[in-house]
Amino acid sequence: MAHEDVRQTILEMIQILEEGGDDNWVAFFRSALAHLDAGDPVSCANRIRSGFGGMGSLNDLCISDRFDELLDEIGAFTSRSIISDRGSITGTAKRLYDQGATLHQACVDKLNSNKTTLNVPELMADLEEAKRLLFEAEYQAKDRGLNDALPLISEKQRAVRLTINRLDPLGAFKTKKARIILNVILLFFGCSLLYLVI
Repeated sequence: MAHEDVRQTILEMIQILEEGGDDNWVAFFRSALAHLDAGDPVSCANRIRSGFGGMGSLNDLCISDRFDELLDEIGAFTSRSIISDRGSITGTAKRLYDQGATLHQACVDKLNSNKTTLNVPELMADLEEAKRLLFEAEYQAKDRGLNDALPLISEKQRAVRLTINRLDPLGAFKTKKARIILNVILLFFGCSLLYLVI
């Protein structure tokens, strides 16, 4: 996506948001556009990326199908921009990130394709390897001062964790502390049930 295409996408998003009366998001995208117009696409991408994730984020906006399409386009721009512009991820960090991201995407594709023939242990091993590669990419990026790359790596690490939780929802309860909390909850529930019976 060329910078002029990104500019047009942002302008169209601003127009849709203005029609909906969403002044906060209009200001948000105008500030991102200001970075792009100043010749700093990485800052523009970082600004837009800061709006994704969490409650009340861009992910939660339900305005129109066209807005969703534009959001997907701008999301793709932010990922590519941080990887390619100014060499934000370079050398070993980029290689590790690419390997981890590719392995994660292959796992997601397998998970979405056919759950009846899934080899869960193999898939979990691949996801753990993707997690390890992304951890190494983060270490390399921090070691070389590639701070622009850290949000992208963190987002991918989060995506891997979510995929692991999707595949093994009880995996969070494998730690000792989590088991203790679960046991306390079950004990409380059991006592409450016993009290109701008596």
